[in-house]
Amino acid sequence: MTTPADRFVELAGQRLHYLDWGQPGWPAVVLLHGFNQTCHSWDELAARLAGEGHRVLALDQRGHGDSDRALGGDYGREAMADDPVRLAEALSIAPFVTIAMSMGAVHAVLGAVRHPERVAAVVLVDWAPEVEARGVQVIASVAGLSWASFDEAVTAMLAHNPRRSEANIRARLRHSLGEDETGRWRWKVDSAGLASHPRFREPAAAMWSVVDRLACPVLVIRGGESDLLTAPMAQQMRERTRGKLVTIEGAGHSVAGDRPGEFFAAVAPFVRAHAR
Repeated sequence: MTTPADRFVELAGQRLHYLDWGQPGWPAVVLLHGFNQTCHSWDELAARLAGEGHRVLALDQRGHGDSDRALGGDYGREAMADDPVRLAEALSIAPFVTIAMSMGAVHAVLGAVRHPERVAAVVLVDWAPEVEARGVQVIASVAGLSWASFDEAVTAMLAHNPRRSEANIRARLRHSLGEDETGRWRWKVDSAGLASHPRFREPAAAMWSVVDRLACPVLVIRGGESDLLTAPMAQQMRERTRGKLVTIEGAGHSVAGDRPGEFFAAVAPFVRAHAR
C-alpha cells in the first residue's frame, strides 16, 4: 500500500500540516476534509489515487488536526479557500483537481472561482449552500464531546456511525483526538473559534452566488443516507454547477469513509479525465 510523507508548511504566517502521497510531477489532486475531520479522513482514497499515478495532497485545514489554529481567529471563507492554493504554489503544483467534503467543499468552490488558473475541476461531497439543520446540529453536538479514555471514544463513535468497522474508527480517531490537560480525550479542532466566525451566520445566498460562478467541471457526490444534503438539494447543485451527480447508497454524510470502494469508483474516472 502506498504511504504518504508527513509534512508541515508555513503559509501566510501559519503552520499547516498535510500528507503528501505520490511523486512530484504526477497529476495533482488536493483533498479538503469537513468540519471536525483531518487529512486522514481521505486515507483510503488517497492511497488508491496515488497508486494510479496521482500526487495527492491531503491538508489539515487551519484549526483542525495538527495544523495551527487561525491567526486572529480568521476562519473566513476566502482565507481557508486560499490555503490549498498557497500550498500548491509552494510545491509548484498547478493546475489540480480538488476533492472536498462538507466544509471543505465551501473552500473548494470559492478557491475554484478565485483561482480558476489553479483549479482544473472539483468534486463536491455532500454539500450545498443549504443543508439540513438537524444534520448540522448532530455534527456540532459530536464536536463538543469528550471521553475518559481512547477506547471509550472508539465505542461511542462506533455507535454513532455503525457503517464503519471498529478498525476504521480506531484508525481515524488516532489522528483526530488528543488528551487535554485533565487527561480527557477531545477532538483536535478549534470548534469555538470556527463556530464564532461570522461566515457561519451568513445567508445561503452568499454561497449560491459563488456556486453560480463556477466555470470548471464539477462532480457532485451525495451519500444516500445523508442527514445534511437532501436529494432535491443535490439535484439543484448538479443543475446550477452544470455538473454530474452521483448518489452513493449506504453512505451517510462522510461518504468517502462510509463506502470507500464505491466512492473511489465514482470519483476516479472524473479525476483521470481532469488531473493533468
